Amino acid sequence: MRIWNIVKDEVLLIVGLVASWGFVKITIIQQENYFWVSLLITVGFAGYFTYRFFKKQSGIGVFWHFLVMLCATIIYFAFMYIIFGLKGLPEAQGMVPNLQQALYFSVVTWTTLGYGDLTPTEDSMPWAMLEVILGYIFMALLVGKVFAIFRQMETDQDTGS
Repeated sequence: MRIWNIVKDEVLLIVGLVASWGFVKITIIQQENYFWVSLLITVGFAGYFTYRFFKKQSGIGVFWHFLVMLCATIIYFAFMYIIFGLKGLPEAQGMVPNLQQALYFSVVTWTTLGYGDLTPTEDSMPWAMLEVILGYIFMALLVGKVFAIFRQMETDQDTGS
């Protein structure tokens, strides 16, 4: 039970991202418009995990949570770019990136570098916009959390001496 308490947030994140991806696949296969349901699930999980990130106490658990969330989210968006395509790829490839290209674009988008060598298609633009917003939010959260940890350590040293 103790292990479940440690990893439940990460398991919930992965389940949520898989559910969101499933709605995208249903949209493509059945031509039903579940795209926005998928986008809302992604936003909902991002909000929940942002809240959980701030509620966690200082320590290695915070960074484990952030690292798992960061990797899962970047991989998730990379799969969205594989599904919906990217512009700027070699002509023989069309608009379907391979995994390396999709991961590259996802990391560049998450960090808001925006080199411009690859760009989202019209279908993948909502995903790119969401990834940029999440990238801004999570990097700001990480910086804020790091400073809070250092401030707490400094306070603990001051009260301990």
